[in-house]
Amino acid sequence: MAAVHRPSHNVNRWHIADMATKHSSERAPGAKPSSPWMERAVVGVLGGLSRLFMQVFSSTKVSGRERLVAAVEERDEGVGLVTVSNHVSIYDDPFTVAAAVPWMWLWDTHKLRSTLCATNRCFFHPVIGKILSLGRVLPVQRGDGMYQPYMDDVVARVAAGEWIHLFPEGTRTALPPAMLPLRPGIGRLVADPPVTPVVLPLVHVGMHTLAGRGSVVPSVGQAVTIVVGEPVAFDDLLAAYAPGSVSDLPRDEREALYNAIALRLQRVMHNLLLEANAVHHAQPH
Repeated sequence: MAAVHRPSHNVNRWHIADMATKHSSERAPGAKPSSPWMERAVVGVLGGLSRLFMQVFSSTKVSGRERLVAAVEERDEGVGLVTVSNHVSIYDDPFTVAAAVPWMWLWDTHKLRSTLCATNRCFFHPVIGKILSLGRVLPVQRGDGMYQPYMDDVVARVAAGEWIHLFPEGTRTALPPAMLPLRPGIGRLVADPPVTPVVLPLVHVGMHTLAGRGSVVPSVGQAVTIVVGEPVAFDDLLAAYAPGSVSDLPRDEREALYNAIALRLQRVMHNLLLEANAVHHAQPH
């Protein structure tokens, strides 16, 4: 996959990596894995159980898996991957991601995503935080906005070529399959890395019946449809808003770029969600 390089960017890759190191001490309790084998074990067990539930105890259809495989395996070295999904259930991740990737990836941490979760929900206890951290969950402070240290760390990871999966609505919607407006932070993850990441929409229908807002125990026998869309391009927006360096823009213009990226992605996800909803209700599960 072609990568878009933007010279004269506000920060280079190595400085972004330094930012991530600087802020690592500020992460929530348990946010730093102890060892690669522990991470692989936790990711494999959680991913395997999630895949088992989606395939055995639910009826799950996945369309466009080849696009996700190509994005993970064929993008250039050093190019990040950002997958974005609608959010209706506490089990959206890891269940939908585990269902969408090939089985063997569930034991290969080099091919799996990291995702975000609010500190007050996932890192409120050291033990829980440790387990989720080993499952490649990164903390974010709810209400602190897109310039918080945790977001600096996420930008650094994208710039280093990692795969980040997130829910740009920022919270679960109570009216699936509708969507809430996307937060501008997704625009920062696209615009700030020196090499534009591959951005891939992954939407789903039916997860709210498996475990909707307020539900903790997942229901069995539910139908879920997952659709992976085509990569979304933002070259024209980056060229129009920031032909030189993003850091040269005044804050209001920089945030206008972030909002424009979020708005485009909102439209793409909305259309893909309508397609997924039609497929979900048209085919037997």
